[in-house]
Amino acid sequence: MEDVKVGDIVQWYVNGKVKDGTVVSIIPPQTPKPPNFRYYDYSGDDRKQFFTYAVITTGDTTVTMETHILDEVDNEFEREFRLNMEKASDLINEKLREANKSLSEAEAIAEEYGVPFSSNISPLGQDYTPSSMRGKYPELDADFMHEQAGTSNDCEYGWQHSAVCY
Repeated sequence: MEDVKVGDIVQWYVNGKVKDGTVVSIIPPQTPKPPNFRYYDYSGDDRKQFFTYAVITTGDTTVTMETHILDEVDNEFEREFRLNMEKASDLINEKLREANKSLSEAEAIAEEYGVPFSSNISPLGQDYTPSSMRGKYPELDADFMHEQAGTSNDCEYGWQHSAVCY
């Protein structure tokens, strides 16, 4: 936020969580920005001299934040969505970690036995062809093996790619 004033209610993010508080004072930059100022021309500590800071109270805590990372506080609908997103994200990510583990185990089984499989995990319904398949069954035609497994023979090995992804 560029126009932060004392008394403003502002918000920022810490580790993906929204925090908010009231601005109690403004600390101007130690050094004015030079003409054609570019942040990446300065190291992290050196650029701090050009920042404006806000001192913010949040409950019993006082924090000092760079004003450029502050946002106006959400309206009630934005806040409800953001809080629900935080809750859901943790739950979704846990399920995705579990699914990823299970999918890795399924890939290992496919590699061990040399058989392809189809997965309904993604909306694309992608197929997996183990790299070990042709080595384990060199006498069999790949089309036959895929037909038996109900999978596509569109890729040599690994996950089938969709034309949607190109």
